Amino acid sequence: MYVVRKSTKIYKYQRITNIMNKDIIKATGLSDNETEVYLILLSQKESLASDVAKKSKISRPHIYDTIAKLIDKGLANYVIKNNKKYFKPADPDVLLELLKSKETSLQQILPDLKKIYSPEKEAPTVEVYEGKAGLKNILNQLLKNNDEFLAFGPTIQWKEQVPIALQQYFKRREKLGFKARMLCPEGKKILKHPLNEFKFIPAEYSSPATTIMYGNKTCFVLWLETVISVIIENKELSDSFKNYFEMVWNQRTKTYHGEKAAQMFMDDIIKTKPKEYLVIGSTGRIADIMPKEWKEWDEKKASLNISTKRIYDESEQGRRMAEKYQESKLRETKFMPLEGGESPFNTAVYNDRVWIFNWQKGNPFVMLIEDKEIANGFKDQFNTLWNQKERIYRGLEGVKQAFMKIIEDKPKEVCAYGSSGVSPIVMPDFIKKWHELRVKNKIKAKVMYVNSKEGRKRAKEVRIYVNTESKVMSGNYISPVTTFLYDNKVILISITKNGFATIIENKEIFNSYKKQFDIMWNNS
Repeated sequence: MYVVRKSTKIYKYQRITNIMNKDIIKATGLSDNETEVYLILLSQKESLASDVAKKSKISRPHIYDTIAKLIDKGLANYVIKNNKKYFKPADPDVLLELLKSKETSLQQILPDLKKIYSPEKEAPTVEVYEGKAGLKNILNQLLKNNDEFLAFGPTIQWKEQVPIALQQYFKRREKLGFKARMLCPEGKKILKHPLNEFKFIPAEYSSPATTIMYGNKTCFVLWLETVISVIIENKELSDSFKNYFEMVWNQRTKTYHGEKAAQMFMDDIIKTKPKEYLVIGSTGRIADIMPKEWKEWDEKKASLNISTKRIYDESEQGRRMAEKYQESKLRETKFMPLEGGESPFNTAVYNDRVWIFNWQKGNPFVMLIEDKEIANGFKDQFNTLWNQKERIYRGLEGVKQAFMKIIEDKPKEVCAYGSSGVSPIVMPDFIKKWHELRVKNKIKAKVMYVNSKEGRKRAKEVRIYVNTESKVMSGNYISPVTTFLYDNKVILISITKNGFATIIENKEIFNSYKKQFDIMWNNS
């Protein structure tokens, strides 16, 4: 009895075709015939077209056409033996390359496809209510949403309009525990609650309406004689208002003008009750423009045990002003030599706030920076000046000596900020020579100029020197001194005809100034 056994090659092909998901292979761009023929070739080392035709049951003319397509796609090749073509399969990795090629082609036309695509936008739904019913409906929706909500505008009217409903709302909200962030105009009463966090915007940006954003909804409450509430459900609109809210909420700098600006500063000191606040400068005071209000504030400050440390200009004017504006006993005063002239600015620092003042008569200007790191940097600067054991150079010649000290020390890098760009005007030949010596000694420089016409101009000019980077400082930072930092040294220079320079060598002080420089460099 004879047993007919199938060849090993046939069994190999059947095993491959049984376990293989042909649809996956076809996804690379192969036709049914191409997939079938490639699998047959893959099971053999090499095959004649006639053998492939028998196994696939594809006619010989179609076999040659199919194999030619596989060769074009890099999935097959052939060798000639005894005047016969033997076809061989390519490595299956080629399939993956085909798929990547298709993906690359799709990526190239995807932008054009997206231009054609125009999804149907969500149609907003609008509800309008009159009177207290709308307010109660909004409170219920906030509870139902059970997540943080954001709000612009006045808040105390809720208590005036729906006091009982508001009380019930707060009890239920306390159990749920979700919070709210609110931006309110300064000087307006607020709806205080432990779950409400407030920040204030200048009063001139106040509105008679309250805007609330929660979920996909935006509510406008118009506090008219008859209250009007408008609720719009639209994700695009809600997200737009939320993004604007976050931009204002995270804004670190605010500016104020007029006597109201001075009043804002005094009110904030009383409201936040810092243990002490630090002041640099003495060119004008709140007492000059608001004597009655200043006296009342000073007494209130004393009653709250808020102490003051103030550094005055070491000048006849500075000492005269220190005597004239004698504050409460909770104060300490020191004088700092500023022979380069008086600065029009004062700086006050406490908690996470930095106030920069210009007390010009008739038009006070105040800039508030709310940033913990920047405030700490100013505090470190104040404490450095307060406790410093300095080395002082006086006059323009002294300033030049301080500059040359940098060249003598040959640091790898020197950082500077607060430069007004006037040094080439005051001492043009010297500054040019100094930069040339700096470059010659391979001392890299990173300089931040103040945001003024001269500062911006100089920031561009100085880049002609090798190893020099320059930036313009953000905001309206103005200082009578330029600060240089290198190798644990801090040099404060006032570049004027009667200028001065102070050199401090202390690692901790340097690190404090350098940290402040890095923050400002990254924000410039």
